[in-house]
Amino acid sequence: MNTRPTLSQRLWRLRSFRNGFLEGDQGWGTFRFVAGLALGFLVVLIGAAIEYFLYTDISPTYLEMTPLIEYFPASLLRYISLVFSLAGLRYLLIPFIPLVVAIIFGARYIQDIYELKSYTFAMRYMLACLFSIEYPLLRINNGKRELKPGEENSLDLIGGPGFVFITPGSAVLFESMTHPSMVLSQGRYFVSRYERISDIVDLTDQHGFIEKKTAMSKDGIMVTVHDIHFRYRTVGGRRLAGVTGRSPQFPYPFSVKAIRNIAYNRQIRKDGLASWSSVVSGRVEGEILNYIRRSRLDDVITGRDGEASVREAIRGEIMGVSFRDRLKDVGAELLWFDIGHFNFEEPQVEEEWINVWAAPWLGKAEVTRAQGDIQRQVHVDLARAEAQAELLSALVDALEKARLEGDLNKEALPKLFLFKVSHVLEGMSRAYLPNPDTE
Repeated sequence: MNTRPTLSQRLWRLRSFRNGFLEGDQGWGTFRFVAGLALGFLVVLIGAAIEYFLYTDISPTYLEMTPLIEYFPASLLRYISLVFSLAGLRYLLIPFIPLVVAIIFGARYIQDIYELKSYTFAMRYMLACLFSIEYPLLRINNGKRELKPGEENSLDLIGGPGFVFITPGSAVLFESMTHPSMVLSQGRYFVSRYERISDIVDLTDQHGFIEKKTAMSKDGIMVTVHDIHFRYRTVGGRRLAGVTGRSPQFPYPFSVKAIRNIAYNRQIRKDGLASWSSVVSGRVEGEILNYIRRSRLDDVITGRDGEASVREAIRGEIMGVSFRDRLKDVGAELLWFDIGHFNFEEPQVEEEWINVWAAPWLGKAEVTRAQGDIQRQVHVDLARAEAQAELLSALVDALEKARLEGDLNKEALPKLFLFKVSHVLEGMSRAYLPNPDTE
């Protein structure tokens, strides 16, 4: 079996070596530094050799005092003395001056295109890229870069090379010149050149608050919602914490897709890229206001379709699959929310709504009151008829008794009539007098 590398493999190794020498970091930077020194020394050797053959009368005077000199040929000693003399070391200027000029102008170019305040900062970035000298370190904590006031860090402004230290509870999305490259969480990592920080995400639970928002109901009345509170977090992936979502080993799980959605599914506004918190607040706010816009005022206040309250109606929509999918599009997972309370922009609207709401109840009260009045009148008329019947019956009985006894005459008849009437009226009024035994 032939194990010799093919031509394509050799070319690939050659290209890999070339790319590493020109663009590699860490070990390649040290290799470039050593190669530069070797190249400079080679130029000195070549220049000294040329000068040696042109000027053969150079005498190694400063080597004659060493006892071992006598064992070396005189020509070699003259060449070595030429290499380490000022005449030979001046050939270092041939590679050194162009390199220094290239670094100086390169640092100036970097300062200009990235609008850096300090030229020294740009020079440090050039030395880090070329020779792996003083790599910068950027610390990320609680979803933010830890930088002193006025401090410049090349990992933040330009990108790699350098080291980034990420504390627990944060995730960082890196991207290359053409596409997202990687998502990293807690730990210390090396960032190569052509990679930069695209976005930093706080993995802890977030609290959102909307103080006041207004929308018009379906029947044209402005309704205001106050004090909306909610909590949310980054969508966790099962890769880190399994089906439970979180564990003591991975208290802040995340999915790579959620981090990318947070970074790339945000709107561009007049003041720049919208923050993740404002995007999530906009989704929650929009869901509540859309309920108001497509509902009448009665539905907003009392709930539609016989529901107990508007809070249950909105909760059903916010906790539904459709809205949760819209939150996942921006990498968020809703944990809890409180809708706040509703009121109206114009006080007379509320008064009018109360009047409309009270109208059926007032109508029912009037009907009940009218029924009571009618029933009372019926009882009064019935009592009057009973009194008249009782009076007539008492008169008839009295007249019949007087006739039978022979006492009926013209003088006694009026007195008998008045006596019986007063007796009947006294009996009827006794029922309406207070009972002294019950007081």
